[in-house]
Amino acid sequence: MNGAPRDATEPAPLWERPWSLEEIRKGSQSWSLASDAGLLHFLQEFSQQTISRTHEIKKQVDGLISETKATDCRLHNVFNDFLMLSNTQFIENHCSQAMCVSPEDMMLLLERYWQRAA
Repeated sequence: MNGAPRDATEPAPLWERPWSLEEIRKGSQSWSLASDAGLLHFLQEFSQQTISRTHEIKKQVDGLISETKATDCRLHNVFNDFLMLSNTQFIENHCSQAMCVSPEDMMLLLERYWQRAA
């Protein structure tokens, strides 16, 4: 109180440090202004720890969301690859079984098809 520096080994006064839960329980029967200050410090410290932990969890969840989106994208790419393979096999089977046409005739058929589609 008089502004003199405190010894490093001397514990901080009750009103300048966060109280433990045990101290809060013991002091509940004779509550004082120092008890209020200790409780305030305890709650501020608890709040900071909770906010810090929440930010850490948010970062982890954001990472999981990013990984999930990347996995979803890769899965859709695999589906598309299978669809393209299926379409290619269908065209190959259709051409080899039904048409047996030369590449030149195939080009003519494709040109006619695209002209009708346009």
